[in-house]
Amino acid sequence: MPDLNPTLSRRSILKVAASTAAALTTKPALPAVANPLPTIQPSGPYEVDLADPANDAIWRSRDNIDSYVLLEELYPGDPGDLSGCRLQLMEWGEYTILDASFGLHSLGSSQHHGWMTEFLEWVYAGREVKLILDEPQCRSWLPSAIELKYRPAEEMVPNARFPEDFSEPELRVASIGHCYGVVRGRVMRAFLDCLAVRLASR
Repeated sequence: MPDLNPTLSRRSILKVAASTAAALTTKPALPAVANPLPTIQPSGPYEVDLADPANDAIWRSRDNIDSYVLLEELYPGDPGDLSGCRLQLMEWGEYTILDASFGLHSLGSSQHHGWMTEFLEWVYAGREVKLILDEPQCRSWLPSAIELKYRPAEEMVPNARFPEDFSEPELRVASIGHCYGVVRGRVMRAFLDCLAVRLASR
């Protein structure tokens, strides 16, 4: 029998349409996951500062970590003023890389296992020696104007012409007429020790 009340009929139709639209737009609840994916946690630092003795055990126990030292100003305004230059050691064995950088810019690097080994031999013999670094990002290993220089302790009387203090050994990153920074004392020894261990690794 036909519905003789068109108003009620339209109202019923609107109710059905509204409930259908609500059902289509309501997001179904997701089932609870018993074993959600684990959150990936970092395995630790990827580089360590050799100035901190606590980091010694870290770089020795992990083969995927870099080591670095921050260099100080040659003529600091205050003791310990950093120059912005740093020396970084990467990889192990014949793949060992020594890199000198200033800020975000690489000054030069060395991947010559033999030259770095010979450099260390002269250092441990207490002889003055320098390692010429290669141009950064250069596949042909062109020498740069940057050198890593080891200077042993010298007995010198400071004066106006020679104001530098060479009373203790030092490593310095320098080019002709400019020093980017120096490292001395325990931090220098930690760097040389790290380089020796990396070079001797197989």
